[in-house]
Order: sequence, then structure tokens, then C-alpha cells
Amino acid sequence: MSISRRPWLVPSILGALVLVAAVVVGVLAWQSFSDSRAEAAKAQALDTARSSSAQILSYDAKTLDADVAKSRKLVSGEFAVSFEQLVATVIDPVAKQAGLSNKATVTRAAVIDSRPDQLDALLFVNQTSTAPTQPQPASVMNQIKVTMTKVGDQWLVSGMQPL
Repeated sequence: MSISRRPWLVPSILGALVLVAAVVVGVLAWQSFSDSRAEAAKAQALDTARSSSAQILSYDAKTLDADVAKSRKLVSGEFAVSFEQLVATVIDPVAKQAGLSNKATVTRAAVIDSRPDQLDALLFVNQTSTAPTQPQPASVMNQIKVTMTKVGDQWLVSGMQPL
């Protein structure tokens, strides 16, 4: 039997090839879309790690209660418990008694590891402390590992560890 006796064979083969090509293009497009969404989420989490960490590590004795209230909205999980303990036992008494202020600035940040709902980042943080009893501000450069966890549609700090 020749192909000329089966006029439907060539269009059927071409149709099948077009269908396979369309499926391959669709899969590749979806993968590209998913990858770009993952990269956007990673960038958002890293930006939030920078800004949230600067907020959490910054406070002024004159506005301490408001500063801590802002920071509470940025933390979650076990870190929220640790943060509350640190505020109650160290930051609140020391800052209020000594008139201490601390300004943190994240100078560099990099992703260590990322998953769809969690990101670990390395942050380089410059902290400058001032107090009425100090003639000059004291500056320290720190490296911290920050874990961000997505809670609903928001990235929150769920871990902070000095390195």
C-alpha cells in the first residue's frame, strides 16, 4: 500500500506532530512562568529580610515602645517568643535606663537557601549605638543569618542568628 492510497495519513501525522509541539511549548512556557514567579518571590523575601532586620535591630530609647510594636509585626514562630524575651530582659531595661539608641543598616544581603515558603539569607549589618554617656557613637559590623517564612501573603522573620 502506498501513501497515495491513504490520503489521511500525512495530515494525521502532521496533526500529531503539531499537537506534540504545542504540548512541549506549553510545558516550557509554564516552567518559565513558574521559574520567574519563584525568582520574584525570592527577591521579595530578600528585600523583606533587609528591611525587617533593620527595623528589628533598630530602636531609640525615646520611642522604644513604638519601635518594638513595629518589630512585633515582622516576626513569627519561635523567633517571636525569643524576641519578646530579649525585649523584656535586655532591650527594654537597658535602653530605657541608659538612654540607648541603636540604628541598624543592612549593607549587603545574599540568599543562602530558598524554598517556596522559606528563605535563609546572609545579611551584613552595620549597627551604630548612641547613649548620652557615650561621647562618640559606637559602630559594629555584624553578619547574621535570617530565616524568612511566608505566612499568608507576607514574609516574616522566623529566625535570626548572629554568625
